[in-house]
Amino acid sequence: MIREPLPRDPLFSIFDRLEENNETGWAYEAQHQKNEIACVIVNFRVEKGWSQQELADYLGVSQSMISKYESGDYNFSIESLNRISSKIGLKTEIRLVKPDAGTSSEIIVRSDV
Repeated sequence: MIREPLPRDPLFSIFDRLEENNETGWAYEAQHQKNEIACVIVNFRVEKGWSQQELADYLGVSQSMISKYESGDYNFSIESLNRISSKIGLKTEIRLVKPDAGTSSEIIVRSDV
């Protein structure tokens, strides 16, 4: 019996279709960027051994706001992103690149070091 090749992982196919559609592609890209920022914030907090409340006190926001940051459920303004980045010893860089150049807009948060 000849078997058909296994299809590509269905989850990746869904992501491919989302990215191809401009409307959902933008939403997908925005959520991806928020998730990347969330990972940076979570990693900082975990490395410090802090609770969400301790990080909230340090940043001057509520614990529920930290929860939103860390869940990727917060639309950061440039000002809030810069404030958070500087408080945790990082620098925010935002690049806007033409999609035909091989990449889309991206937000990079990295250390100043």
